[in-house]
Amino acid sequence: MRRGTSDRTRASSLVAALLLEIAALAAPGTAAAQELPDRTRIWAGGGLAAGASSNVEFGFGALAQLVVQKRPHYASIRTLILGDIAGFPDSGGGDVIAEGGLTYGRALTGPFGHASMSAGLSLISFDACPDGQSEACYSIGMPLVAETALSARVIGIGLQVFANINPKATYGGLAVFFQLGWLP
Repeated sequence: MRRGTSDRTRASSLVAALLLEIAALAAPGTAAAQELPDRTRIWAGGGLAAGASSNVEFGFGALAQLVVQKRPHYASIRTLILGDIAGFPDSGGGDVIAEGGLTYGRALTGPFGHASMSAGLSLISFDACPDGQSEACYSIGMPLVAETALSARVIGIGLQVFANINPKATYGGLAVFFQLGWLP
């Protein structure tokens, strides 16, 4: 895949949208001012994702995460796979990005669900290295995640905006997911 200004513009727009979401959630009087029960909540989530970068021009994939929340503290183990649809089915599909990592952030819990923002550290695998020097490569990245979800005790549905800033190919996108577990 070649790097283009439109790909960088898309990635920059996704990062800017994510940062605006984080700024809105971090406004004074949100998570810090709410009265939350002193219970630990644990749930798993999974769903479909769509995203873009200079390496995966536009692709679809999957998101899976395990989340622990206590009061406004939010931590997750997450994995994301994005596959480029360019050339599919003739060439067997395009490039693939796989990410696995940890995030920590803050959550705002309401009567019908939650909103959260988090950042962390991840290991990223590219099946075709964006620099064109090798067939596959790895990188360390910083995932930025903002999500909102509606839930009813043990099941929920949510929307997540994500980005990963890394030295090989910054990317971002959107995921729709289901949650199952002890929800806020």
